[in-house]
Amino acid sequence: MSLVLKTLRAAKTNPKRYFPGLSDLNISSLADMCQKVYFPTEDCSTAFVTVVNAGLWNMFSNFGEGDLHQHGLEELEFERSRALCKRNLDDAARCTPLLLEHSYRQIQALLLLASRASGEKS
Repeated sequence: MSLVLKTLRAAKTNPKRYFPGLSDLNISSLADMCQKVYFPTEDCSTAFVTVVNAGLWNMFSNFGEGDLHQHGLEELEFERSRALCKRNLDDAARCTPLLLEHSYRQIQALLLLASRASGEKS
């Protein structure tokens, strides 16, 4: 949890660097969405959680070793969180049905999953 907060704060210093090519998802919207997932006052859809995981994974993937040290982020915890996001996205890609209720979040989740699959970073 604290890693997500620290990383979001660090990404606010240079959002274009940590969110390249994500015109529909930005640091402010991701921070709001993280609050809804980590401190839920109502249920979140699977698509909503998928978008949060995709946003975090994308952000984590754009942090380099120098960024971790500069912002006081622990490398092992960072890599574990990044791997968890990747596993969650892999599960979402396997379990998302082809015939979906079409909503903004569902479409956003599918676009982020497709984007990640086409430009897979390890």
